[in-house]
Amino acid sequence: MNAVPAHMRHGDDMGPCDGNALYDDDTDENEIEDLSEEFEYKVRAKTLGTQSEVKLELEFATETISHETIVNEIIANFVLDEVKALELLKIQQDDDGELEEKFEIEIENKNGYSEVEVELRFILDSTDRTAILDAIVARSQLDEGLVKIGLENEIGDDEDDDDDEDNDDEDD
Repeated sequence: MNAVPAHMRHGDDMGPCDGNALYDDDTDENEIEDLSEEFEYKVRAKTLGTQSEVKLELEFATETISHETIVNEIIANFVLDEVKALELLKIQQDDDGELEEKFEIEIENKNGYSEVEVELRFILDSTDRTAILDAIVARSQLDEGLVKIGLENEIGDDEDDDDDEDNDDEDD
C-alpha cells in the first residue's frame, strides 16, 4: 500500500488544501479527490556483474504550480529511511545491457495542480543487498541545489520542444 504524505491528505489540518479554493469552476471534483491518491514510489536495483544500477522513481500530484513549493515537496517526498527502502526494493539480475546514471524531473501543470515525476538512477560498485540499501537511503536525501538543477533541465527541455515546434511551422 502506498503511503500518502501528510501534507497531501485532504481534510486534515496539515495540508494546503482548503476545499476547492485553488481551482476554477472547470475543475472536476473527482479530479481533486484523486490528487491525494496519486503518490507512487518505486525502488529497483538491476545487477550486472559486480555492479548495480539503482533506480528511485517517485510520482506524485501536488496542489500547486509554484516551482519553489514543488522543490520542497520533492525533497520531502523523495527521502527514504532504511525500513521503507527495504519494503520497496526489488532486485533483478541482468546478464547483459548497460548501466546508466540519470537524474530527471518532469512536471505537468493542469488546472492549478502539478503532476511530478522524479527519477534518479545511479551506479553502485556492489551487488550486496545491504550496500544497495545503504546507498538508497543516502542518495534519497536530495538537496535543494540538485532539485533546482533538475528543474532547470526540465524547463530547458520544454523550451527546446517549443522551439522545435516553432521551427516545424516555418517549414510549411
